[in-house]
Amino acid sequence: MSPFAVAVLAGSWCALPWAARRGLAELGESPRCYGADYGIVALGAVASLACFLRGDPAGAALCAGSGICVVTDIRHGVVLDSVLLVSTLAIGFVAVESKHAPAAALGCAAALCAMGLVLALSRGAMGLGDLKFAGVIGLALGVDRGLLALAIAFAAGGLVAGVLMAAGRVRRGQALPFAPFLAIGATAMACGLWAFARVG
Repeated sequence: MSPFAVAVLAGSWCALPWAARRGLAELGESPRCYGADYGIVALGAVASLACFLRGDPAGAALCAGSGICVVTDIRHGVVLDSVLLVSTLAIGFVAVESKHAPAAALGCAAALCAMGLVLALSRGAMGLGDLKFAGVIGLALGVDRGLLALAIAFAAGGLVAGVLMAAGRVRRGQALPFAPFLAIGATAMACGLWAFARVG
């Protein structure tokens, strides 16, 4: 990993907490954090460190931001643009520096198209924050791994929704936070946890 990529990644790690606080302040929300929230952010940090040690700064930036996106979506019902912007800039910089910008752009476009189709069919069950998060996932992972990450997210979300409906915890058509499932798919592919992930 180049010194430039390390510097960009370190900067994104430092900027993410500030971006989260600023984003919530702009929405007029006061940050509410519980023990589980710190655990989720810590898991994102561990996944980010794992990607860093594998020499994947784009995956590291994606995983670091994903934990925060999960917490804000669960607690406040929003995926913050400020957090996504920090991740996008970090991923974009390292993609340009490593000459992977075309692949990153194609991955972003593919993920946006796939998620946009689902968004159009969801009738309000998903929001623009989920669409933007999917774009960042595609930017970091490229076309193949990005689309597989979305497939994992949809499968996990459908399974959990089915279980909750069977248990009577949610009603059909009721919206659930989708960022946690996007984060699961993104982390699985970025860290090479999925059997078909291309590591390297």
